[in-house]
Amino acid sequence: MKKSFIAIVIFITTAYGCFSQSFQDLNTEQLQKLCQKHIRNSDSLLLYAEQFLDLATKNNEIHAKIEAHRFMGSALSRKQSLNESNEHLYQAIKLLSNTGSQNVKNSIYTNLANNHKNSGQYDSAHFYINHLLKDPKNIDDHFFKNSNYYNLATLFFLESNLDSTQFYLSKSIKGFENDNIENPNKKRFLAQSYSLLAEVFYQKQDYKRSLELATRGLELTKEINFKPALEKTYNIIARDYEKLGKLDKSREYYLLEDEHVTPSLKESFKHEFDKNHNKIAGQESRKKILRLNKEKSVYKTNLFVTICIICVLVLVTLLLYKRHKGQKIEVEKLQNELDTYNTKVETKSTPLKLLLKSKATIDIAAILYIKSDGHYVEIYMQDKDNPEIERISLTKMLNQLPNQDFIRIHKSYIVNIHKIKIINSTQVMLENGEWLKLSRTYKQDLKDLLHKP
Repeated sequence: MKKSFIAIVIFITTAYGCFSQSFQDLNTEQLQKLCQKHIRNSDSLLLYAEQFLDLATKNNEIHAKIEAHRFMGSALSRKQSLNESNEHLYQAIKLLSNTGSQNVKNSIYTNLANNHKNSGQYDSAHFYINHLLKDPKNIDDHFFKNSNYYNLATLFFLESNLDSTQFYLSKSIKGFENDNIENPNKKRFLAQSYSLLAEVFYQKQDYKRSLELATRGLELTKEINFKPALEKTYNIIARDYEKLGKLDKSREYYLLEDEHVTPSLKESFKHEFDKNHNKIAGQESRKKILRLNKEKSVYKTNLFVTICIICVLVLVTLLLYKRHKGQKIEVEKLQNELDTYNTKVETKSTPLKLLLKSKATIDIAAILYIKSDGHYVEIYMQDKDNPEIERISLTKMLNQLPNQDFIRIHKSYIVNIHKIKIINSTQVMLENGEWLKLSRTYKQDLKDLLHKP
């Protein structure tokens, strides 16, 4: 047992010595490449960055120390040690006053902006982002400028300043869409910009615009297979459809959201923007569970659909019956009033004559009805097959006739009220059996005449 323990100690010591020797054999350039290679693995990055910083400090290599501090800041930021991360980034800035490339400087300021944003120090975050946007050396770097517009928009969103968020997202989207640079991150930024802008319009209660933007964001997200954004985008679309009253579509996208839930990342923490969004989405999701269960148990059942159809049919039947009964009562009333009127109003014993332009004279009491035919009228007489023709308008002709005997019942007809035998809701029948149209427009005139005392 003692020999085994001694063997293990010797093995560990030898392995550590070999490991230490391997670092001693690396130069700063090789360590920088290792840091870059493991940039997304916080533990490995921290290990190589510490060795990189020690060696750069020992050799007093300014460029290497700047890069080492930058990598240390990035690794500690990913591990949520924001204060320690900032200390290394501040050290890098001090060294940058003497040397350093613009890209390195931009990276450091961007990391500082994100650190302050994620720790709730929004004023400091604004300072670093605005510094990057105002730096004249960044004017021609369109991708960098547009990505900073996006970062500034997320910052305003955290501050609940929706108008400023919308303004900078619009600038970001316009810039990315007009930018011909083939940057692999361009579509990712565009997809995120559309998604966040959709959230802004959702909170402004413009659900149609929100849906339009979220759909465009979803297309881009699928195109680049940006899986972390799918869950959030499906959630926004589902909420938009729900607010627009399209519950079937809403349920479809809520189910897609559930299918694309992404596990929490172990090596990096979510930004405050994501936390804020997830808070909203979480609140809606809790409501969603209750709503979908209720929808499934009630609104989607065959019994509910059948009851709705029966109710509609009963309502339509009642309305039709009520309308038919009302028309029947109205017709009976008009018919009784017509009979009473004809009994009460007697035509004069001395027949009235009507002199036409053709010098023909006709007996007014013998007129059945008058029909309009363009600039002429056709006067149909009792016991005559062919009408008399007169060049006159129907309105002027009515003015020449006794108003207690003649009434206009349609835009094309004047009728002798004493010749009407039957009235229904849309027609009248004359004593010769001929039917004429009774329009809704002139029906009231007929009622008014029959109601006269």
